[in-house]
Amino acid sequence: MKGIVFSFSKKDNEHSLKRRAKTDYKKEFSGKIDFRYLFRRYGILAFFTIILVTGLTVGTVLSQNFDSNVMSRLDFLFTTNLPQRLNNGAFGAFCASFASDFMFLLLAFLMGLSLWGIGLLPFIVFFKGFGIGVSAAYLFTNYSVSGLIFYLTILLPGLFIFSMVLVYLSLIHI
Repeated sequence: MKGIVFSFSKKDNEHSLKRRAKTDYKKEFSGKIDFRYLFRRYGILAFFTIILVTGLTVGTVLSQNFDSNVMSRLDFLFTTNLPQRLNNGAFGAFCASFASDFMFLLLAFLMGLSLWGIGLLPFIVFFKGFGIGVSAAYLFTNYSVSGLIFYLTILLPGLFIFSMVLVYLSLIHI
C-alpha cells in the first residue's frame, strides 16, 4: 500500500511545477492582454465592487429626497446619527459602527451557506453601498465641509476596510 500512495517521483513533480510556472508566466507577462484570463480571475471581484460602487452612487443621489423620519429608521443600519453616537464615547461609537457592519457580514455569511441565498449576495452588497452613500450625502448636506472632512478622516477608512471584507466574503461564497 505504501508503494501505491507514495509512487510519485520527485522528478515528475519538479517538472510539472516548472511547466506550470512557465504557462502562468506566459499568461501574465506576454505582450497581449488576455481578457478571458483576467475575467476568469477577477470577474466576480470586479462584479461585487461595481455593485458596491453603484449602491454608493444611488444612495448619494437618492438621499436628497429623504426626510429626517426615513433617516431615523435607517439609523441602525447606517452611520447617519453620528453626533449622538459620539456623545457615548469612543467605545460606544465603535460598538455602534461595528454592530451595523456585523449585521451585514452575518447576513452575507448566512446567505452564502444557502443555495438560494447566494443569489441575494449582490443585493446585500448593493444595500451596504447604498447606506455608505446615504451617510456621505447626509453628512455633507447637514454639516457641509466639516461633515465631509469628518467622513473622509474618521468614517471612510473603516468603511473602506469593511467594504473590502464584505466584497471578499461575498466572493468566497460564490
